[in-house]
Amino acid sequence: MNFDRAESAANLDISHDEMIQTRQSAAVAAPPTAVDAAAINSKTLRQIFQLSPIGMTILDLDGHFLSANQTFSAAVGTRELDLLARSFEDFTHPEDVALLRSLGGQLLRGRRQHFQIETRHCNAAQEALHVSLTATLIRDTLQRPICFLVQVVDLTERKWMEAKLRHHAFYDQLTGLANRFLFVNRLEQALMRLDRRPALQCAVLFLDLDRFKSVNENLGHAIGDQLLVALSKRLESCIRRCDTLARLGGDEFAILLEEVTGLSDVTAVCNRIHEALKAPFQLSYEEIFTSISIGVVCAVSSSQIASDLLRSADTALYRAKAQGGACHTVFEKTMHQRAAALWEIANQSQLAIQRQELKIRYQPIIALPTHQVVGFEALIRWHHPQHGSISPAEFIPVMEETGVSFTGY
Repeated sequence: MNFDRAESAANLDISHDEMIQTRQSAAVAAPPTAVDAAAINSKTLRQIFQLSPIGMTILDLDGHFLSANQTFSAAVGTRELDLLARSFEDFTHPEDVALLRSLGGQLLRGRRQHFQIETRHCNAAQEALHVSLTATLIRDTLQRPICFLVQVVDLTERKWMEAKLRHHAFYDQLTGLANRFLFVNRLEQALMRLDRRPALQCAVLFLDLDRFKSVNENLGHAIGDQLLVALSKRLESCIRRCDTLARLGGDEFAILLEEVTGLSDVTAVCNRIHEALKAPFQLSYEEIFTSISIGVVCAVSSSQIASDLLRSADTALYRAKAQGGACHTVFEKTMHQRAAALWEIANQSQLAIQRQELKIRYQPIIALPTHQVVGFEALIRWHHPQHGSISPAEFIPVMEETGVSFTGY
């Protein structure tokens, strides 16, 4: 917001002379009550300016301070007298100076009567300020520019809250990692880029800490949280800056590996992770050894869906857990069929109890030297009306995992 300074001074002098002549004429022609009213109005306007809860300042056409109210002085942490030797640009973020100059020029050329914009500034302590700024060009009776009236509303606290809410929406509060929402968003973007670089792939790693429940139960949730934070730092050291590490919830993490050439690149990352977890974690005088299970799925086409890839990686993770943990398993299509079958068993097991499809069979235990029956082994069998005989090795682990009760058998 700049103008020719000589022109600004001339305009201010003319306006001042005109004001004196007007007041002298009014003093002769008007009764004393009219003069008193004018003085009262002037004093009232000055009080309104000074006591306004909105920061207000008057700038000359070069952007130097002519006056500022208490609210503005408090916002920038500088007394009004000290402001008079300063320029408004001294308190403006360098990246916003050019825009304010451009908009000020539009006011001077008559293209705008005023403008309102959000800008960034700093106070005397060099603390960032975000404000809503409204600028109006003041003209004299001959429509010559005199000065700028600038009003500012401090938005700093609101901007801070907005940034905090955005962070909460996209990042995990415990570890500071990306959350599920941000991870899926980045995965979707990575999938869209695959068609532009067909020689490269991306991969999703679904990770789950082995025996984490035991840590919480024996050492407490505070130690468990410390372990998750320490784990996140070790995992970050195993991936590149272009990759994404996210905490999906609990002790579940996910990694998006971008621009990998094949499964060998992914396997190398998995091996680095397993190697990094061999060293114990030192937490509040506790030495904790742990391991991690990883499910892996690779994506080669933008037609693949992010949620499906996560589900496939989770399925592969389940297989890694079933193998004893501390390993990684690459997803295969047959795993979905297996997972679907287990899901069906879990759902049907409740009905099996209600329909009394589970039967007890007793197998005698015979002592070989005497050939006498010395006891019986109770065996449970499930004969499903559609699927026929289902092996106990399949349905008993599922029932135990889902908490199905055998009461009444």
